[in-house]
This record gives sequence, C-alpha cells and structure tokens, in this order.
Amino acid sequence: MALSQAEVDFITKKVKDLAPTLEHNQKLFNIYEGLLLQYIEEDLKQQLSPESYEVICTRIAPINVLKRIVDKLSTIYAKPPKRTVVKGTEQDKELLSWYEQHMEINANMNIANELFNLHKTSTLEPYAYQGFPKLRAVPSDRSVMISTDKIDPTRPTIWVKLMGKQTVGVEQKEILYIYTADSFTVATLEGEILQSPPENPNGENPLGELPAVWVNKSFHSVVPPIDTDILRMTKIIPILLSDLNYAVMFQSFSIMYGIDVDTQNLRMAPNAFWNFKSDATSDKTPSVGVIKANVDIDQVIGFIEAQLVFWLNSKSIRPGTVGGLTSQNLSSGISKIIDEMDTAEDRQKQVHYFVKAEGEMWNLITKRYHSYWMERGLLNTNLEFSPNCEIKVEFQEQLPLVRRTELLNDVIRELEKRLTTRKRAIKTLNPEMSEEEIDQLMLEIEQESQTNIEIPIEPTDEEQLDNEQEAVSV
Repeated sequence: MALSQAEVDFITKKVKDLAPTLEHNQKLFNIYEGLLLQYIEEDLKQQLSPESYEVICTRIAPINVLKRIVDKLSTIYAKPPKRTVVKGTEQDKELLSWYEQHMEINANMNIANELFNLHKTSTLEPYAYQGFPKLRAVPSDRSVMISTDKIDPTRPTIWVKLMGKQTVGVEQKEILYIYTADSFTVATLEGEILQSPPENPNGENPLGELPAVWVNKSFHSVVPPIDTDILRMTKIIPILLSDLNYAVMFQSFSIMYGIDVDTQNLRMAPNAFWNFKSDATSDKTPSVGVIKANVDIDQVIGFIEAQLVFWLNSKSIRPGTVGGLTSQNLSSGISKIIDEMDTAEDRQKQVHYFVKAEGEMWNLITKRYHSYWMERGLLNTNLEFSPNCEIKVEFQEQLPLVRRTELLNDVIRELEKRLTTRKRAIKTLNPEMSEEEIDQLMLEIEQESQTNIEIPIEPTDEEQLDNEQEAVSV
C-alpha cells in the first residue's frame, strides 16, 4: 500500500534538508566524470576582476587530481574476490556463476567502490532486463536513504530515488520514487502523491524489504556528513596552477612606461629607434622605463606540492616519492606522487564495507529477487536457489605497493636465511594463485630442476692435440 500524505511529507522534508549534501555529491560526481573546468571558472570569476578573469580563463589548468586519487583508492576489485556457495548445491554454484556473468559483477562493484570513495556512500540496485539479472551502482547525488529505526539509526528503512524532472500536468517537477519494506510510492519533491505505474497500481513492494543495498562509510548516521576538504582541495590545486600560468604570462611580457614623453610618434617594432629631446621651455627630462614582473616559479610549485602532500596525509594516504617538484618535472612529479602513493591501509578498511555489502546483496537476490523475477518470467533460466544457500565473499589481502624486483630480493633473502619455505615464497610472489596452482608450479619447477640436459662443448685446440697424441700412442 502506498504511503500516507503525512509519511510523504516527512520524507520530502528529509530530502529537502539533505539538499546541500546532494548538491555537493553532484559536484563531485560531475568532476569525477570530467566536468572540472566549469567549477574552476566559477571560483575564479568570484575571486578576480572582470578584466583579470578574461585574461586568466584562457590559461586555466584543469588538472583533475580527484579522478586520479579516487581511481587509485578504488582497486579492491582489481583482483576479483572469491565467491563460494555455502550450504548449497551444485545447482546453486551454477546459478551463482550465471549471475556473476550477466550482472558483470566485478565491473559494477568496482564502479560502486569508486562512488564509495567519492561520496562515502553507494547504492547497489539489482534489476532484471531482457531475461537476465543486472546490477547498477547508483551515485549518491540521486539516492537517499532515511532511517526511522530508533535503535539503529544507521539502518535504512526508506529508500528515495531521485528520478529528475518530469512533466506533471503542465509543469516540470522533481519526481521521487519512495520505497519501504512493503510499499512503493511516486511523489513530487513538494509532497504531491502521484498515481502508481500500471504494473503496480496498489503501490506495493512484494520483496518485503528495500530493493537496494546501501554501502555506508559512517558508523553513526545513515547519511554521513560530507568531507568539506575533498571538493575544496580538488579545485584549489588547478586554481593555484592557473594563478601560476597567469603570473608567468605577465612575467613574459614587460610593461613599458614613459615620463614626460611625447608618444605620438613612437612606433613599436624590433628595429625602431626612439629619439627624445628635452623641452627647452621645461625643466622636465623625458624618460622611458620597463616594469618586469618576477615570479619565483619553483617556490610556488613547491607550495602547491606541500598542500597536495599534506592533504593526502590528512586522508591517511601516504604519498609516493617526493623529490621536490620543479618547473621541469611538474607534470611527471604530480603523477608520481599519486601513482606511488600507498593506499593499502585504506583499501583494507574498504574490504570490510564491501564484504558486508555483497553479503546483503546476495542475500537479497537469493532469498527475494530471484524467486520474484522467476514468478514473473523475467529470467531466462529454470534454475532455483536452494532454501539454505548462502554466498560467501572473500577478498585478497590488500598489499602495499612494492616493486616486484624489491619483493623478489626480500623473498630470496628469507629463503637463504631459512626464514620461510619455498611454497610460502611462491605464494608471496603470486598472491592470486590458488593452493592447487602453487602445488602445480612447485611440481613443474622440481621436474625441470631434475632434468639434466647435456650440452656438447667443442674442445679447444690444445685439448684436440692432446686427444690426437693419446690416440697415436695407443
């Protein structure tokens, strides 16, 4: 049954109260998608005079550090986790594999991981399309969870999906899809309840629980407070670089000035000659000078580097090798700081959230969604999950960034000092291998080492002469 007017009014007020958070998340999402320039232009327009803005807008350096940092943090699915059926059957294993394939589970969960690091939240929404199960990760500028649980305020009990503006009567209004455990309601942001779609005229939620899974970084609130630093620092780095471009331009073009000079006959040209004569009727002497701007470029770049490094440290991210940025290595230096930054500790923390999220999602699919889709003929399969089926998700350990040559040297030293075994050493060098693959590799190495291959060696001239003399004496 659809919600009452009082319930819808309560929900729409909550959504309106979260408008600053939704706007913040939308800006981050747009920047992550590549729309950084417009936000830099907005800030510079507020900070500079119209004349200065007209000059600097063509020299803006829209370097998007946000995308590089989020991508660097979002790698827990780079090596896919292992999903196994517990308390199930061979049919459950076959069906799990079918779901993984058609949902493109690792690719879509990687997107969810990116959104999680961007917004601190992400929404996993399974759905059926053209006979197959699908999965989408919904950005947090269009997805809101509300909790009415007085004991656990982090447990979402209402999901609001912002569907954008649609025509209602003769007006364009913001449309909300509101889900609870047993109801589905369509309403406007102003609280007007609209008619439910024909396929669900009674406004019911047949699943019996929310049709999506909320991945939330906060342990204290269902919608975490925004990180005010991430948007500000994402913009300040390119703004400082744009300021530097602006300053370099004026350093390249000097300003000429004249005192008591008749400028009517002055001509600007490489070979021009200006002849000045003092006015006999005046005690003033004409003169020409140059004002040349002087910017310490390396010092400004060092200042930008310090801010970037300090910001990364404040996010519990150890930046990569910092050898001192200069005008010669600015681009490569920033890339190196980000490429080599150590995110292992942060990624290991993320694993906790996504083990929990995937567990909830697979439980929703195996216990609710699959049977619902099958009843309505929405899936091209005859397989069913068994009642006791559970799906366990195991991630690989999130290791620090170590070059393979360095790791190999460390492993060799441990083997030489008898501090580890060959099997453990191979596992360290190849963490993605299963126990069976490691055993097979060890067997192949052992077999190869026992194979003696004799390579014929041509005798030297002296050895040939000795052999001939021995043959004669015999």
